[in-house]
Amino acid sequence: MNIGQPSDQMSTAAINFVKTEWIGGILSGPLPDLFHYTNAEGLKGIVESQTLWASHISFMNDPMEMKYAVNLCRKVLDESIGSSEDAVDELLRATVNTGLDRIGDLLTGFVFCFCETDDLLSQWRGYGDKSSAFSIGIDVNALGIMTLARGDIRKVIYDVRQQEAMLKRLLSDWRDVLKLLVKDDLVDYGRLHSLNIGLTMAFAPVALSMKVPAFAEECEWRMITIRMNTSELYSTRLRDGKLVPYLEINEANSDGKLLNLPIKSLRVGPTSDVERDLMAVRNLLHTNGIMVEPITSEFQLKS
Repeated sequence: MNIGQPSDQMSTAAINFVKTEWIGGILSGPLPDLFHYTNAEGLKGIVESQTLWASHISFMNDPMEMKYAVNLCRKVLDESIGSSEDAVDELLRATVNTGLDRIGDLLTGFVFCFCETDDLLSQWRGYGDKSSAFSIGIDVNALGIMTLARGDIRKVIYDVRQQEAMLKRLLSDWRDVLKLLVKDDLVDYGRLHSLNIGLTMAFAPVALSMKVPAFAEECEWRMITIRMNTSELYSTRLRDGKLVPYLEINEANSDGKLLNLPIKSLRVGPTSDVERDLMAVRNLLHTNGIMVEPITSEFQLKS
């Protein structure tokens, strides 16, 4: 017998459900280099600390993201089972709605954002500032060797039909788990209570990998980390004059020294003094052991 391998059908089904939904949005095979847009302060912090900062989801640019996914999940649930009085469907309706109501109390999510292109005008406008904007190219495959706090990298889905298909699969898989709890229309509520956290754990990364279609131009990818809500305290940084809780994502060697992030490219955004900014960025990179030659955006300002 394998240690830790559940021997009963219920536990096996619950574990398989979480695993299936958790990895469902993760793309297999090598991923392309992805790009993180930031200003001078963010670039300096990332390069000098060799650390990525995943922001708490409550402090994202669009705080309505999770609410969008929750509302869409309720819609898909209603369309899937309607007013069915089947015992499993009733249990499905009750557990999903309760889980959606409590997800913010049970879990905390952290997100680090990427874009799939390194010279996108809307990104320069959205994530730079009046004096500086940069696009950091990162080999996300190399991030796979970093700590488990790294989370999982997912491509954001903007198409509503694809989003609904993801949620339908999640609900169908969860219904299969619930079937094992119902016998002769009687529910094993003792087992159900311990299983509900599995539903929220599976739903959270799915929800955080979908956004409203209006944002499709962002071409976003995300590194998503889900934590159970505990008394754990997180580091805090300033962003646009506001305090933002975050997780540090980095990797140290056996001597405790942080390893260099796998930065593959650096593009300087629209600027009125290209040569000066290129020189300053080159100096920042090279003095921190990142031997990358910075390049400029096609969207340059007139000097």
